[in-house]
Amino acid sequence: MEEFNKIDKDFINGVWRKVRVLEFEKKEQELIKENRKLQFKETVRLVLIISIPMLFIFIPLLILTKLALFSLILTGIYLLSASIFYEYLQTSSNLRRIINENRDKKFI
Repeated sequence: MEEFNKIDKDFINGVWRKVRVLEFEKKEQELIKENRKLQFKETVRLVLIISIPMLFIFIPLLILTKLALFSLILTGIYLLSASIFYEYLQTSSNLRRIINENRDKKFI
């Protein structure tokens, strides 16, 4: 009789272990979806932060200098530095996202 109770307990423990694993995976998927949304918002914010000052600086400069070579060179330098800055911020935000996703993982 004790053997049957032990088998039943082992079966129940196995079922609950599987339930906990499935709940953990479901929470992981929800967290990943939320993080993707946050990352998209962060990307849009970074693009706007980098692009909008360019409009306010270089459109009047282009109008005043009437497409002179100097203003085109400045625009190119600004775009190059903005792209390098954007790439740096994207890399650091991706690393931060990966670290935050893996920090709270508990293996069952």
